[in-house]
This record gives sequence, C-alpha cells and structure tokens, in this order.
Amino acid sequence: RHRLVLLATSLRESVSTRLRYSGFMAGLEIGIGRKVSFRVIEAISWREEHGYAAMKRLLANPSARPDAVYCTGDFLAVGAFRALRDERLRVPNDVSLVGGTGLHVSETFCPRLTRTQQPLEKIGESLMKMLCQRIEFRHNGSASLPGLILETPFIGGATTRSEENEFLGV
Repeated sequence: RHRLVLLATSLRESVSTRLRYSGFMAGLEIGIGRKVSFRVIEAISWREEHGYAAMKRLLANPSARPDAVYCTGDFLAVGAFRALRDERLRVPNDVSLVGGTGLHVSETFCPRLTRTQQPLEKIGESLMKMLCQRIEFRHNGSASLPGLILETPFIGGATTRSEENEFLGV
C-alpha cells in the first residue's frame, strides 16, 4: 500500500484526532521504509453518512484514490466502506480499510470491519488515577500532570488483507 488516507473529524477541534494524526505520522516515518503519499480527509462528524460523503468527495478524483484508509471512528469507516463499494472498489483487494474505535458494527454494511480497539476500561481506570493525582498535586501546590497515551490493540477483520493482519500480529 502506498496511497494512504486518514479519514477524520476536524483536526482543529478534536484533541483525540490530533493525537491519532500524530501517531499516524510517526508510524509512517518509522515503519514504512518506502515512498508513500498521504492525505487527510476531514468529515463533518463521526457519523456514517459523513464518512460516506467525505469518501465520495475523495473518490470523485480517480488520481486521488487511496489503497489504504484509516478512519478515526468505526462509523466513519462504515460510511467509507459504502462509498468504496458504490465506486466498485473491492475491500480489501483494492483498498484496505481500518476503523479507529473498536465498536461492534455487526448490524451495519460492514460487519467484519478491521479496527483498533480503544481500551475503555483502561481509559476509565487511568482517568480516575490521574484525577486523584491531580487533586493531590493541587492540594500540595505542585504542577499539573502530563497526559497519558495507552496502547491500542488491533482487531483484524475482513477489510484488510490476511498478510496485513499477520504483519500486525493478529
């Protein structure tokens, strides 16, 4: 794959989207080892219809067609899947597609979506620890705490090639 797209909600308005973008860019710099093109496509919101509309806009230009798409949300990915299918592109043969939240989308057009899994229980646990530390730090007059980045598991599915899933250890 060498024509990559990040389909995201607004980079200006979403801290989590900016962090995913930073991680995506760091991964490109570290792990690719070959020339790739990369672009960000913004959707109005995380909703399926906005993922569909954003992907349709991109696919209107045949020279801009990606061969791999990472969506910051699973519903964006379901919309992107529909747009790719409408354009007769085969997922994962022509385009690999990955969602970014790990939701169960079995009742959608794309029931076996490849996705990353947000560790929600670990996020809640870490949030409470940070909140307690912040309260303690403020009580003692100390500086604020930095943020925390948690590992995100990868769930291989039918929207990426089997060798791509193997590469990621799925």
